[in-house]
Amino acid sequence: AVNPDGLTWETAFPTLQQAADASTGYGTEIWVAEGAYTAETGNTVVSLKPMDAVYGGFSGTETVREARDSRVHKTIIDGQGTRRCVTANASNVLDGFTLQNGNAVNGGGMHGGTAVHCIFTKNTTPGGGGGMCYGVAKNCTFAGNSAGYGGGISGIGQSLPDIAPLGSMLGVAVNCIFTGNIASSGGGMYYGITTNCTFAGNIGGGMEGCIATNCILCGNGPKEVYGTDITYSCLSVATAGEGNIIADPLFVDSATGNYQLQAGSPCIDKGTAQNAPPTDILGVSRPCGSGVDIGAYEYVVPPAEGEGEVVIEGEPPSEGEGEGEVVVEGENPAEGEGEVIV
Repeated sequence: AVNPDGLTWETAFPTLQQAADASTGYGTEIWVAEGAYTAETGNTVVSLKPMDAVYGGFSGTETVREARDSRVHKTIIDGQGTRRCVTANASNVLDGFTLQNGNAVNGGGMHGGTAVHCIFTKNTTPGGGGGMCYGVAKNCTFAGNSAGYGGGISGIGQSLPDIAPLGSMLGVAVNCIFTGNIASSGGGMYYGITTNCTFAGNIGGGMEGCIATNCILCGNGPKEVYGTDITYSCLSVATAGEGNIIADPLFVDSATGNYQLQAGSPCIDKGTAQNAPPTDILGVSRPCGSGVDIGAYEYVVPPAEGEGEVVIEGEPPSEGEGEGEVVVEGENPAEGEGEVIV
């Protein structure tokens, strides 16, 4: 647009930071059309005002947020290896984005806030949290990030007893997948609380200094868990904790990144309902069987032939609703590109 004001798709801002700057703050929604967004200057692609919520996955024609689909309309924030993707406040929500190639002292992909339905990949930091440094991640995937500690996500602390008083300085993960992340300590996660998450194939251990419930840890090296209070979880090495099992979780196809459970998985119905999320990473209600399943996915019994199909469409509405909307449009994402319309 010649004179963008962010009030319609036709007059959308070309960059995320322009949209964030135009917000009045304290509850504005920013809608972002599919495309790849970056920045040419500064140490972050976008820095958000308190309480604003940013939603990706729009085609650029929608009039209601529920009509978007971030799995179809990919919305990418690219740090291009030189800057962090998102700097957030504890009250911010980021929903429906891929954060990639971020680089910062801490939190290469994102620092603070709540991420929902996001993918963190190829972000890096010499400090804590390759994908995310403190904050909350729900229904997210952390893949191929690297850090000094907490390749996927990290809180800020010194030892397990410090977790309770740290408050918002924790890393919190619910219904998330951690795979292929690398760190010297806590390849998947470092200092935080995690519930119904799946940790597979991380280097430097699955988690360190955490409190974990209903989690799967498989193939994360000899330090699968370290200094961690873990219960009702499936592990590959014997680990003390109520409800823990030592078994192959029987993923559908971990080689292709499918960490759903096969029929007969020992993780089915073996979790605890206490503090378990009401749905899984795909929005399937928990529990589907007699008990909550361990890991990010609930096992859904396939329909018998002739009885119809189970179809999951779209995304559930996410928290962070506020007043007002600001829209921004970028370029269609192309592999390896991260440009925006100027």
